[in-house]
Amino acid sequence: LLGYASGVRVAVSTGNLLAHNWEAKTNGHWVQEFPFKRGAAAAGPSPFERDLAEYVATLDERARAWPGAAGDRLGGAPASLAALVALYDFSAAGCRLVTSAPGYHRGARAGAFGMAKLRGLLGTERFAGGRFAAADGGGLVAQFSSLGSFADPDVLAALEDGLCSGLDARTGRALGRAPVRKVWPTRAEVRDSVEGYPGGGSLCGDRKNVER
Repeated sequence: LLGYASGVRVAVSTGNLLAHNWEAKTNGHWVQEFPFKRGAAAAGPSPFERDLAEYVATLDERARAWPGAAGDRLGGAPASLAALVALYDFSAAGCRLVTSAPGYHRGARAGAFGMAKLRGLLGTERFAGGRFAAADGGGLVAQFSSLGSFADPDVLAALEDGLCSGLDARTGRALGRAPVRKVWPTRAEVRDSVEGYPGGGSLCGDRKNVER
């Protein structure tokens, strides 16, 4: 979160906050700027605001120094990040935010994070592409830089169910489960990368899991 006198910028990156991650690796970034709430926008939180506020509440961090009008609205005193998020109008957000938070989430928070959140969001969307039936050539391609064990069939089933949630826009039926194809860098790709073989140190996967 980057605060400005006129609003806030939300930036989400796939990279870790390490110099070599930014200088020598390919990362994805999503960035959007939001103004302060005014008029009708102050009536209630948007879906994106609820997503973001729920996540920052898990961090237990405080907004100790924030520039311009935001600091004035908070009275100059340290405030929770959730209180800070509530100052901005996120109604024009071009996406929904799916975050991960440590711990076990039960009850009302069972679907608040991770794959459960993704499954819930995708499950209400309608897609024009039709079902993911394997017979129709459908499939799910997942690329990893860290890979645990898929020995437990329930783990793989949960992955497939989460990423394949959604409805066929034409029939209203569930898209169906797709076969998962896991993409892992080859030895040649690591060797020929910017960092060469040392770059392979960021690929976290036991050989027994990768070759399974």
